[in-house]
Amino acid sequence: MNKVNKAGFSKTSLKELTDPLVVDGGWLLYMIRPDMIHLTPREKFMDNTHNKSELIHLLSSTFRKHQITMEQRDNDADTSIVRAALAAAADDSVEVRAEDADVLVMLVHHSSSTNHPLFLTTSKGSYDVRRIQEALSERQRHYLLFCHTFTGCDTVSATGGHGKRTLFDRFCAGDIDEHMDIFLDVHATKNAVIRAGIAIFQHIYRYNMFSRKAAARLIKPETLPPTEGAAAQYSLHAYLQTRDWMLLQSMSLDPSDYGWMVGVHGYEPVPTLDPMAPEELLRLASTQRRLTFLSNPSLAVFSFLGPTVGSRRLLFAHSPRAQYCWTTSTVMKVKCYGHFTLPVMREQAGDDA
Repeated sequence: MNKVNKAGFSKTSLKELTDPLVVDGGWLLYMIRPDMIHLTPREKFMDNTHNKSELIHLLSSTFRKHQITMEQRDNDADTSIVRAALAAAADDSVEVRAEDADVLVMLVHHSSSTNHPLFLTTSKGSYDVRRIQEALSERQRHYLLFCHTFTGCDTVSATGGHGKRTLFDRFCAGDIDEHMDIFLDVHATKNAVIRAGIAIFQHIYRYNMFSRKAAARLIKPETLPPTEGAAAQYSLHAYLQTRDWMLLQSMSLDPSDYGWMVGVHGYEPVPTLDPMAPEELLRLASTQRRLTFLSNPSLAVFSFLGPTVGSRRLLFAHSPRAQYCWTTSTVMKVKCYGHFTLPVMREQAGDDA
């Protein structure tokens, strides 16, 4: 039976452990050996980078012992996997084993350049990449990489309230080709990417649809449109990932220039560059009810005043976790994330909001 070492042990005592499972700051760290069988779910096991590193080290050493050619990458290996598969498919049929949809999308996009069949095998079955590609229209094949990236992938958040299939069909309808083409241009400027991304979000969240949501009594925060600042950072994330997949080159541009910052655990997304709260919005708050969560920028970042819906003027606040909507008289009924109290926003005499 696996035993758990209590958190708080010294580093020296951790080195002396022989049990397969320890706890380090709340994370499950597994001591991986070839003779051990773990019954832990894959998602739980792979949540920790230490476990991934240990597993990669074990697999690498095993492959080398059996004279199997292998390549180990320090960053994302998806592009390397696809690049190697395409090269091998020039001489023979190739089977790629992976669970990542990103790998499948890249294989479908690039498979037209191969001479032999490509197959992707997952835990759910095996798929003929060429047949998938032939089932798509020419427009769908052309915009596949962008559509998959912009609607959510490993490095780009999903668009709340909008399914990937629905957005894929809408994007390929022919209304926003000029904006999507910017994301397929490997020489596009950052400003062009941001403008195109905001235009695409405007296409997704049409004003009449937004008005219906805003007038509803219950608002789901995840279905509200992003602020302009958040949309800009989102667009930079999507462009960088699309460019990497087109060139099959991980980190083809400096991530810190495209919406990422270096944190404690590596690169972390920049949610927005907007100020925390414009001065004119702070005047709306009652002096008797402090905005307690403004001291924590990870919980809320005020952005802009929205349109008038009925007799109410909407005030938007952007959060990395969600977006919230208030009126100038009271808090609308919305689902809240995090442990804090939403303030009542009161209209002061002389304010136009």
